Amino acid sequence: ERSSKSSQTTGVLERELAEVTNEEVTMRRQWKALEAMNEKMSAEQRKFEEQVEDTRGNERAARKQRASDIEELQQQIRDLERFLQMRKQCANSMDAAELQGSHLLVTETARDRRKRRPR
Repeated sequence: ERSSKSSQTTGVLERELAEVTNEEVTMRRQWKALEAMNEKMSAEQRKFEEQVEDTRGNERAARKQRASDIEELQQQIRDLERFLQMRKQCANSMDAAELQGSHLLVTETARDRRKRRPR
């Protein structure tokens, strides 16, 4: 009877051990699958963050270029205004015969240079 009980207990223990072993194998498989999924998600997140940073860099460069373009256009407007002002002054101070064939050199005054400084 003892031997029979002992064999039954051994049989139960062996089945439980087999179940635990199978569960462990399943758990390890799931663990590896989760690790792989985690790596994939981390790589995708890094890629997304790089894309976001590239986009931000492009936006900064575009803003900088726009500011530069605006400054250039403002300088061209100032130059044109100065030219028109000088032409008007010359027209008021000389007659048409004196201006015919003459050359005009426009220079900047210290006051004009102070006005032009970026704000």
